[in-house]
Amino acid sequence: MRLLVLAAWLTLVASIATAQVDTAWVRRFNGACDSTDLPAALTLGVAGGVFVTGYSFDDDTVEDFATLRYETDGSVGWFRRYDGQGDTSSRAVAVAVDEAGLCYVTGKTWLTGSKYDWMTVQHDTDGTVQWATYHTGTLAENDEARAVAAYAGGGCVVTGAAFGPTNNWDYTTIRYGADAETLWTAHYNGDANGADEAEALGIDTAGNIYVAGSSRNAATNVDIVTVKYGSSGETLWARRWTGDGGNAEDKATCLVVDASQNVYVGGYTEGYGTGRDYIVIKYSGHGDTLWTRRYNGTADDNDEVVGIGTDDRGRVYVCGYSTGTGTFADYLTICYSPLGESLWAHRWDYSGYGNWATALAVDGDGNSYITGYGFDPATQYDFHTISLGPDGTPRWQIRYSGYADDWDQPVSIGLDADRNVHVTGFSMSNAQDFDYVTIKYVQDAAVEETMNDDHGPLNAGPTIVRGVLFLPSSRLSPSSSLLSIDGRKVMYLNPGPNDVSPLAPGVYFCRPTAGSASSVLASGMTRGASSVVTKVVISR
Repeated sequence: MRLLVLAAWLTLVASIATAQVDTAWVRRFNGACDSTDLPAALTLGVAGGVFVTGYSFDDDTVEDFATLRYETDGSVGWFRRYDGQGDTSSRAVAVAVDEAGLCYVTGKTWLTGSKYDWMTVQHDTDGTVQWATYHTGTLAENDEARAVAAYAGGGCVVTGAAFGPTNNWDYTTIRYGADAETLWTAHYNGDANGADEAEALGIDTAGNIYVAGSSRNAATNVDIVTVKYGSSGETLWARRWTGDGGNAEDKATCLVVDASQNVYVGGYTEGYGTGRDYIVIKYSGHGDTLWTRRYNGTADDNDEVVGIGTDDRGRVYVCGYSTGTGTFADYLTICYSPLGESLWAHRWDYSGYGNWATALAVDGDGNSYITGYGFDPATQYDFHTISLGPDGTPRWQIRYSGYADDWDQPVSIGLDADRNVHVTGFSMSNAQDFDYVTIKYVQDAAVEETMNDDHGPLNAGPTIVRGVLFLPSSRLSPSSSLLSIDGRKVMYLNPGPNDVSPLAPGVYFCRPTAGSASSVLASGMTRGASSVVTKVVISR
């Protein structure tokens, strides 16, 4: 190996400017009879794989659960169709994958008394159906599963709406074991014995389960209700939230749980003369309401949250669609601090004809990824996927228009361990039926380098190394980090020689850790050394 010493210590401020994104692959799925195939959800496996589920008509023109696993290169790992207990309508709505690679799909199937019941299916790592289990409410009425999550140690949790003894829907949450056994079932019936519909589900690191949705109240119409269950199914707390719109509708659409067991619930609330507004509620793990934030768009019209996520700093991000002034519907993304401060809001419009966000993903650094659809007179409705930086700055945007120049609409988005972006949705075929479309986007961040004013003109060339990176102790903190071009920490660095030979060739950045020497800016403000980096090119 060749040893190179840093001859000149370059101090650069690195900020993501316009990152690049490329389409790695696009895969269409057309079912057995060239009829409608509608995906509902996508998730990424911890051990790899892109899992997509929904429903597809079979040769008997009846809908089945239809689930695919794609590999990293876009090849189909497996495809399975499951029609429940015979040739009846079965529609999948959600998918989850556990650490062992087992896949759980839930939805509804036409089973009892000519009504829909829940159906949950487990696939093994080869896609083989290991078991299918069903849930029927207390009455022979339609019951609908809405969400599923894998449970640590095996099995899954499913939530949704099922008929109870009050002759209406109740929140119903079921914990299934690894062998399909029902470990417990929990119900929530609201004050008015009306319709209570769970929509969103989350599990914290202690195995507690959080469910949010909507619950009818005799006095306030429809409210947001969030329930926390213990690992054995006991109700730990339930919280009802009523907006200030009087006898109006408030509904939860999504939730996320952070590492401190705080739960964030997103949805919409109807206001006086403002249509539907964004609503975000933060509860502590004990059920205390820490803060509530409402957003009304510029047009005093409908604004609805569809996705929510958090980053490693505890910031929360919500996205949805918001009616703009002169732009119809726009994507709107808002970032809040852990204390509920609005840090930024970004409105995005493609053509002025309307853009509706449908899903959100957030990485640990606070980059957000929003997908949805927008109208263009030439191509009708297309996929539009965008990424924003931690400060709300646009990073990239990309569009997908199917070959029929008709209706193309994404429904779900996810990130893999390398922060490749995966989107699935439906796309009109030339036969005028919908197909699944799943797309993998690969990010290649471009970095804009700006000299620190307090260091004056320095040589802007990068440090080029092969095999070993040597860092002078006089210029470095006791422990520093080497970052990839998209900001991910790839290894710790120490003064002296550092073996970088296992890393792939490319551009990296060396950043001192917090607690090292600070640089004083011309304004008199102190900049922590963690914001100062050195560009390194590793070659072979």
